[in-house]
Amino acid sequence: MATATQRQSFSMPQDVHPLVMTDYLVLASLGLAALWALDPFLLLPDRIAVLKFVPAVCLAGAMLLGIVGSAMFAPYDRSRDIYAYLEGARVLAAFAASVVAGSLFAKYGSGIDNTFLTLGVFILVVPALATVVSNSGSPIRFCLGYVLVCVLLGGLIGVIQIANFAQYAYFHSLEFVVIPCAVFFAFAPLNRVYRWAGIVFFAVLAVAQHKNTGYLVLLFVIAYLAICKFSEVIRRVSYIDRYYYGLAILAVALTLIAIVAVGIAYREEWLPSGNTVYRLYTYEVAWNRFLESPLYGTLFTEAATEKFPLYEITDGSARGILPTHSDPLDVLAHGGLLLSSLFFGSLVLLSRRGFELTRLIERCKSHNDWSRATVHFLFVSFATALVTMCFNPILLSPNRSIAFWAPAALLLGLSRRYGRRKKSPLQNLSFPRHQ
Repeated sequence: MATATQRQSFSMPQDVHPLVMTDYLVLASLGLAALWALDPFLLLPDRIAVLKFVPAVCLAGAMLLGIVGSAMFAPYDRSRDIYAYLEGARVLAAFAASVVAGSLFAKYGSGIDNTFLTLGVFILVVPALATVVSNSGSPIRFCLGYVLVCVLLGGLIGVIQIANFAQYAYFHSLEFVVIPCAVFFAFAPLNRVYRWAGIVFFAVLAVAQHKNTGYLVLLFVIAYLAICKFSEVIRRVSYIDRYYYGLAILAVALTLIAIVAVGIAYREEWLPSGNTVYRLYTYEVAWNRFLESPLYGTLFTEAATEKFPLYEITDGSARGILPTHSDPLDVLAHGGLLLSSLFFGSLVLLSRRGFELTRLIERCKSHNDWSRATVHFLFVSFATALVTMCFNPILLSPNRSIAFWAPAALLLGLSRRYGRRKKSPLQNLSFPRHQ
């Protein structure tokens, strides 16, 4: 009986509360931010001073309505103090406060326009959106709504990208939004034809875009699906069969390593250049800045961009003053070991929350619901976002920052809602089951 209970499905019960107006407003705002960031029609809304903040303003207003409304009318018992509001993101909030303080000093004390204010302010999406999710009457449906928005926008921009195969990268630096949609299809309870069509379509987009970051994200997705499939099968087969499946997974791993090795060997012929001259120069500048003050950096009181002197940048809007193209290096250079430890430590904690959710859902999985596909997509999206941020300036753009933090916030909200305090997060998470 206990075994049957443990294998109950992770799915929405029949009497689940429907999404309310504020939930739909938040989802619409997240979709608007993703649309602004992806920009499939090349309207460049992120370069128009006022227009680029429209999704952020809509999202802030919608989340505020949702938090206030749930505090007044929600039927769930929970603590409503600020300490509970920041649960799971307190260290990240402390880092954000430090960045905002340094950026405000840079802007109003030193007259610097290109500050790290965007980095600090948009971190607050994590505790706010996590609170909206944990307070929602149907958090799984809420998260699924966000995933479907990503799939729809990813499908739209994917069609455009394939029509312009290897000519223009339509979703560069947002690969973590589009390519992980393959993971959603891999776990979704769909007909096998539709499932494989979705997987192949979103995997092909990495080739159609022809960017190094896209290939890295695709390799991560393939490795993740292979490990999940192997873990799923290994529990159902005999010890002898496990040996053969182990050989199969080893063959897959060696194949991926061989692909990477060949790609590196023939990088100049097959892969894009990646602007290595520009990147290595800005990386060196950031690293030297860190070495000048390794303990506390600049406390984010200096500019978030660098002047590139080696050759002329053809992008007229940039005028040779561009970001480092590595958010972790920026944080390390300007925050030093003290502040960067808060940032990287928070990323580890958020990743751990997401990983624990994926482990639990595999123990309680059911193939007739969408919950499993939703959680796996959110985890892979955030994991690949961490990869993408290492080579692209995501956190200095408002709408890209929202797209970056949204999966982490949704995973944190699910963890809050179905977790119990003062105990192991994995052992005490309990998801809704069929009634």
